Amino acid sequence: LKASANVNQCQTKSGGTPFYMACQEAHLPVMELLLKAAADVNAALKTNSTPLAIACHKGHTEVVRFLLDTPVDINARHNSSGGTPLYFAARKGHYDIVQRLIRAKADVDALATVNNRNRAYRATPLDIAIENNYVAVAQLLIDANAKQGDVPTAAAAASSAASAAAAATIVVGGGSYSSSSSSSSSSSSSSSAAEDPR
Repeated sequence: LKASANVNQCQTKSGGTPFYMACQEAHLPVMELLLKAAADVNAALKTNSTPLAIACHKGHTEVVRFLLDTPVDINARHNSSGGTPLYFAARKGHYDIVQRLIRAKADVDALATVNNRNRAYRATPLDIAIENNYVAVAQLLIDANAKQGDVPTAAAAASSAASAAAAATIVVGGGSYSSSSSSSSSSSSSSSAAEDPR
């Protein structure tokens, strides 16, 4: 940085910038330094996975909080799945991050393509939260008036995966879906390659 390096031109093979990598590994001090050096907060991988998307995927709550105070694209879509940061957070059950994104006016109904056992369908953050049995996250989205995409497919997957011992009922649009309560933690190992949530 002292040599006035262009922090947005240094990239991994997949397109990861230093700022993307810092967000991926939750290195807040490095993120702050890079931002002061004019790092692009929306610099994405070749697949259009953004720093916010990878932070949401990995459950880095403080990184997400930091990014939401910058001109970040909160609804950037992944080139492959169409998934948004909110979708990736909901898919992993990251309650605090989902809550922050909703408060920041993220699109709660953005559709992403899910490929599950040779079946492709379009799912919203609410669909994927139900399918993965994240009851509290699903309830957050319901309270934010989130809608569902391919409800029959997603609901059936959620129902078959539900645990009978810890089942809870989620009411969506007049219907009930069984889902087991589950919590998530933000534990990740350091990686030298840019990760892609897809």
